[in-house]
Amino acid sequence: MSSVESGLLHEDIDDKDRSCILISIHQTDIAFLYADFSLEYMAYIYSQHPPSELPRLIVHRSRDYNLAVQEDRKLAAEIVIAIATFYTEQEKQNTD
Repeated sequence: MSSVESGLLHEDIDDKDRSCILISIHQTDIAFLYADFSLEYMAYIYSQHPPSELPRLIVHRSRDYNLAVQEDRKLAAEIVIAIATFYTEQEKQNTD
């Protein structure tokens, strides 16, 4: 069970549960995005009185991979497999 699912406060959410990978697909283009939600950003999201200066959220984005192009299709598949492997290994570590 992740720290988010357990009902903990946002301050108690561990680093791995504050990061997110998004796979964006539009027609034949696929891109991969990654964001790490800092404690400051989480405090802003959950705040009843947001600060006047907003925290930054940095989102990393890959280039577009065109699935109609064989080499791009191969690279995109390798990235999807790498992401799946990463999360599978994370789950194994959490159950040990």
